[in-house]
Amino acid sequence: MLRDRASDLASRQIPASSLVVLHLSSGGGLVGQVPEFRQASVPRIFIGEVDEVDQVPEPGAPLQVAFSVDGNRHIVDVIGLATLRGPSARVPHALKPSFDDDRRNGVAPADYRYTMGTRLPDMGGMNKRTIRKAVERCRKQLAQGYEEIHGEPPVEPLLIQTRVSKGYRLDPYIIVLPANRAP
Repeated sequence: MLRDRASDLASRQIPASSLVVLHLSSGGGLVGQVPEFRQASVPRIFIGEVDEVDQVPEPGAPLQVAFSVDGNRHIVDVIGLATLRGPSARVPHALKPSFDDDRRNGVAPADYRYTMGTRLPDMGGMNKRTIRKAVERCRKQLAQGYEEIHGEPPVEPLLIQTRVSKGYRLDPYIIVLPANRAP
């Protein structure tokens, strides 16, 4: 509100019942004493209009993914599709250490390790069914984002791959971006 009504505030045209006036009047006799600010004499440089373009992943292109944690809340930002938070982001976070190891060790993508859901680190004692539901939520959110963009569902599940009796793994072709993800 202050930004929108700055000129009214400077010209003292804010109603006396306004919270801003009430707040300022409780400041030890500073009512009506609005400081004068001089405009800086720094010239402005016009750089022209810049079109902001949303990143749209091409079908079949590797996903660009940023992993982060806000407090205790896991966040997985799949650029152009969806941002996963909380339970649907926990499994990708838990799979990331083995993904990082395989990538660092030069393992061929087809040989990246799968991990059984109940053996994933940092899953807080979640059972097999709860982990499966978290994976389903993750896939559903990503599939919805994909379908909104491309008009059809993805050909295969995005981000997390499953192999019966072996478990889960992150798609070995994803591109991991820094948490600040400035592509």
